[in-house]
Amino acid sequence: MNDPELIRERDRAIKRAETLEAEVWALGVQVVAQKARLHLAEEVIAAMRLFDHRKTDAALAAWDAVPGMEP
Repeated sequence: MNDPELIRERDRAIKRAETLEAEVWALGVQVVAQKARLHLAEEVIAAMRLFDHRKTDAALAAWDAVPGMEP
């Protein structure tokens, strides 16, 4: 391989690594959001069992505020 081919291959490898890193980061954001939503779902269920509408409304508002997952 000559220098221009090596440079092109290196640039492609860097692009692939950057793309993979972006995809992994996006998945990580989604996992964190899902974890937060699971915790909030547990709170909603507990509040609904007690018929505490104030807590239910607050938990639903927090659910909608979790970043990474649009309501």
